[in-house]
Amino acid sequence: MTEATRAHARTAGLKWRPPVLAVVLAVIGIIALVLGILYLADGSSLPGFLIAGSSEVGHGHHVLRGIAGLVVAAVVLPFGWQIGWTRARIAADSGEWPAVPAGRKIANMWYWIACCIALALVVGPALWLVGGVLARAVPHWQWSVITTDTLGDTGGLKQAILGTLLITLGVLIIGGTISILTGLYLAELASGRLRTVLRSGYEILSGIPSIVLGLVGYLVLVSVTGLGWRYGLMPAVLVLSVIVIPYITKATETSLLQVPTSYREGADALGIPPAWTLRRIVFKSALPGIVTGLLVATAISVGETAPLLYTAGWSDFTPTLQLTGQPVAFLTYPVFSFFDLPVEGAKILAYDAALLLLVFVLLVIIVGRVIVAWSRRHAE
Repeated sequence: MTEATRAHARTAGLKWRPPVLAVVLAVIGIIALVLGILYLADGSSLPGFLIAGSSEVGHGHHVLRGIAGLVVAAVVLPFGWQIGWTRARIAADSGEWPAVPAGRKIANMWYWIACCIALALVVGPALWLVGGVLARAVPHWQWSVITTDTLGDTGGLKQAILGTLLITLGVLIIGGTISILTGLYLAELASGRLRTVLRSGYEILSGIPSIVLGLVGYLVLVSVTGLGWRYGLMPAVLVLSVIVIPYITKATETSLLQVPTSYREGADALGIPPAWTLRRIVFKSALPGIVTGLLVATAISVGETAPLLYTAGWSDFTPTLQLTGQPVAFLTYPVFSFFDLPVEGAKILAYDAALLLLVFVLLVIIVGRVIVAWSRRHAE
């Protein structure tokens, strides 16, 4: 770069002014960010016209407006920064590179707008859900809800927590075992038309609504016209196992098929038995994908409501290992049933159950990430 070019760049940099659009977007983004934080924090310090329509401070409308403000700030501020940064680069350009065409700038801007809108559509509902649950559950939270039994529509959620854990454990044992063996058979042993039929079967099964499977479970397992088991742990576990089998089977089959063929060929060339190769080499390499499928199954079994209404029922008693003839409590029941009751204590229990479900799923995700990271480290 010559001295004249450097002087041109310095002069252009001194003459550069921030574009009006970037300044306007920055101001709008900062205002939205501040209002969003104030709405989520308290809202009582805002002017009256900003809190009109939401008389309960810190609830409902304030949470929604706060999340909306944060989303607007997250969308607007990056655009303002991008426009200002692009103009600054153009102003300081030494002239060695051609200027970016205006059409390309517009297309790039619309691309980023579309990306941010898509991100907001994905993240926004999740933030709204989590924020709404936290805003309603945290102010009334008491740790005794974990150790206290439910008495009618008051008390705690002890038996619901224990029932959810028992049902989830049963689903992982029964549904997980059947699904992993099925995926193993499809990936390593099945061939031709049989593989196609089995794969089509579990894909069709994944499209059946869970409430339909719950109704079938009630008619076959619970009702006196069927097996007559009545409400209990076994009908709930069997129906949920049928629901999660397609997901774990697909994850297992896909993970096993993604293991390089060279692993199997190398083991065969060394004279290693096929069973040992499958157990110690192939299965170990596919373990992260299989664990991901089990996590999906756990999240599904924790969050289901309709099938459990047909098979598990509800009970105020602490669940036992009796498989049939004794209803089992579960966490999604208070969320579904207690929310509309006129008793304030019942609504608080519904919010507490929703919070416990969020925490449970978060813990499952964290544990799964740790297991996947460990298995990937030792997979090779």
